[in-house]
Amino acid sequence: MDWEIKRSLMKLIERRKIDTKGVMQENGAKNLVGLMMQPSSNITVDDMVEECKTFLFAGKHTTSNLLTWTTVLLAMHPQWQVQAREEVIRVCGSRAVPTKDDVVKLKTVSP
Repeated sequence: MDWEIKRSLMKLIERRKIDTKGVMQENGAKNLVGLMMQPSSNITVDDMVEECKTFLFAGKHTTSNLLTWTTVLLAMHPQWQVQAREEVIRVCGSRAVPTKDDVVKLKTVSP
């Protein structure tokens, strides 16, 4: 699995190098890879891969914790489940899966 992530990140970095052709845009980098690729940055490709992996795993861990606590809180407060379910049905209708446009319309926040 580690080699798959490394290979994927190496492809991303190489693709970014080809896209920018070594020239930074006027408004600068817009993301982590772009910042690390700036000419003033003396960072190797391997270091870039390791930095990206750090952010990837931190985000994965944070998301996992969020979903775990959400599940625990919903189990502790069944009335929140009912409110959330009703709102999803009201906003999304009979569609099985909400779209990203539907998510911004969801407003229920329980105390």
